[in-house]
Amino acid sequence: MNQNTLPDKKTTWLLRLYYFAWVGAPGFIYPFLNIFFTRQGLNGQQIGLVTAASSLALLIASPFWTRWSESSRHPRRVLQAALILSGLGWIVLGRQDLFGWIFIISALRTIPAAGIWPISDDLALRLQGSSRAGYGQIRLWGSVGWAVFVLVSGWLIERSGLSIGFLSTGAAYCASALILFFLPGLESRPRQTRQETQAASQPSVLQSLWASPALLGLGGMLILTGIGNSGVLQFETVYMDDLGAREALIGVAGMFSAAVEVPGMLLADHFIRKHGHDRILLLSLILHVVMRVMVFVWPSIPVILFSRLFNGIAFSLYMVAIVVTITNHALTSQRGTMLAIFNVTLPGLVSILASPLSGAIYDAMGGRVLYLLAAIGYLVGWLGLRFTQHLPPRGMPGLPPSPAPD
Repeated sequence: MNQNTLPDKKTTWLLRLYYFAWVGAPGFIYPFLNIFFTRQGLNGQQIGLVTAASSLALLIASPFWTRWSESSRHPRRVLQAALILSGLGWIVLGRQDLFGWIFIISALRTIPAAGIWPISDDLALRLQGSSRAGYGQIRLWGSVGWAVFVLVSGWLIERSGLSIGFLSTGAAYCASALILFFLPGLESRPRQTRQETQAASQPSVLQSLWASPALLGLGGMLILTGIGNSGVLQFETVYMDDLGAREALIGVAGMFSAAVEVPGMLLADHFIRKHGHDRILLLSLILHVVMRVMVFVWPSIPVILFSRLFNGIAFSLYMVAIVVTITNHALTSQRGTMLAIFNVTLPGLVSILASPLSGAIYDAMGGRVLYLLAAIGYLVGWLGLRFTQHLPPRGMPGLPPSPAPD
């Protein structure tokens, strides 16, 4: 499909259905994953080690999957393989009850999962015919899927146990792979030229990254906020369990944020066009600071639920602004690798460093202090980003011309 050609309605709806299934798939178990670990006898530090091992696998595997997809004549098969293997990994993980096997299977499960997000986002941007606009209108269907699946999972798990969540996640990933058969534009494609291959190589991508102050600032922000927010990401559901929340309520909490993301993604597209991705990204960071401070000051289930609602808007602005920032500062041939670096590699590296420490802090001090650390992380990230970004004058169009297609 030509970069400037708009997709037909069938393609758009199939792409939305695909995002509904694959983004929603982990909603069956992810809100309950650390509860599963604690019920299998793992402490906070062990959970942190499991997370770090998974992140290390993610860090190593993500560039491999991205390069394979970009160089393959059959990118559909690459993405389908990643989806099916990831789904099977979730099913096997749900049958483990010893720390050693949980540690190993969690890391192995992450290897195929590493390629799904960057390849899927690059697919969406390519099939939409524009790297700059409309991503939120596709990504919101992932939020719809997450909201539906996480709500259903709470009800199922209360009646059938946590194992049903792992099985449902695996089935949803396999269903996503089937949907790809019906998406046009993923058939075999010609081999890359020598120039295209060289531009997409890892040294060329890193050289482009190093030469872009905007992308360097974005990377620094992701590192700072990732370190600060690591504990909340890992242990919020466990903290809710500590506060007395039932599985169904934890499922509802996971649904809250995703439900608000649906209009939030549409608003993000609109606000970015009007105000620019730089300002919207900075705004999203301030919103995250407010959320974390709220829970730290008033630690209770109702406040956590309210913060989840608030998070739907903040995350929508944050997610879409990051994707637009990357695509506006990356060459077309490097876009998939850049997405992998910022959405997979950097978060994975941060998780390796921060997850064991977050687990130790949770064991020693409980869940409340993690929200204070998260607020500090987002605030420092805002300061770093603010002083590395050159904001356009107010009233200037938010979306500059697309980068040259090489």
